[in-house]
Amino acid sequence: MEKKTLSLTCTVCGDPKPQVSWLKNGAEVEPDDQYVVSIDQGKFASLTIKGVSMENSGRYTMIVQNKYGGESVDIVVSVYRHGEKIPEAKPALTPKTIIPPKLPIEIPQPKTQPAPSGSSPAPSASSPAAPKAAPGRGIKSPTPSRRK
Repeated sequence: MEKKTLSLTCTVCGDPKPQVSWLKNGAEVEPDDQYVVSIDQGKFASLTIKGVSMENSGRYTMIVQNKYGGESVDIVVSVYRHGEKIPEAKPALTPKTIIPPKLPIEIPQPKTQPAPSGSSPAPSASSPAAPKAAPGRGIKSPTPSRRK
């Protein structure tokens, strides 16, 4: 309704933390006295429109993205005058648009210790993985034999 405050809020998450932007009819919304853009607790992104008027009706788009890609969602806003019959809201699923990542993607690698120079992954003769029996003797069993 005209002269009321409207808040469009979505839950966002991502790692690294995504950037959030808002569009109205395809043009970026510039925050000012009427349009307030906020993110609460790092996960609730809102566009608040103070004192809405008929001119605020339109298609708002929220875009969330980080270096791995993102999503966008459209929200249709219809402002009506006090005393007018409230337009019947037709609930519709607003399709999300998946935004592909900007290339190249840097996939974080697990931190591994650098291998000492000159070593190879293949077992060598001095490797403890293959114990050698002493010459002339049989390999001892790890379980002790019972003596009677």
